[in-house]
Amino acid sequence: MATAGYEEVEHTADWALRVWGPDASQLFRQAAFGMLALMGAEPADKADGWRAIELAADDLETLLVDWLQDLLFALETRQRVPDRIEIQVDEAGRLDGRVRERPSRRPDKPIKAVTYHQLAIRPTPDGLATTVVFDV
Repeated sequence: MATAGYEEVEHTADWALRVWGPDASQLFRQAAFGMLALMGAEPADKADGWRAIELAADDLETLLVDWLQDLLFALETRQRVPDRIEIQVDEAGRLDGRVRERPSRRPDKPIKAVTYHQLAIRPTPDGLATTVVFDV
């Protein structure tokens, strides 16, 4: 198995994504790209520039939901989707970095929200893994 990645998993009513990475930063990056792939959110050819992101939460699960919700908000309100993500996530619940955004059309399959349903970031022999459920 690759050291970082994502795959869609079966879920009865909503969408679910299994995500893994060697550390929290890679896990968060993979979750973002996996969510955007599920939606069919395609960036345009020309980049708009970089947007700084700073988030903090009491735990990594809340931080992951906040991070993905931030990306959904940018897509919904400004029709922007990241094509490059440079972030650092620490165990204390801080995310710092930037995303390079590009214009995007509305996604083929919109996601309403990122849920906390059975969300738990767990250590694995290769790093960290979780399953994220999306309300559609």
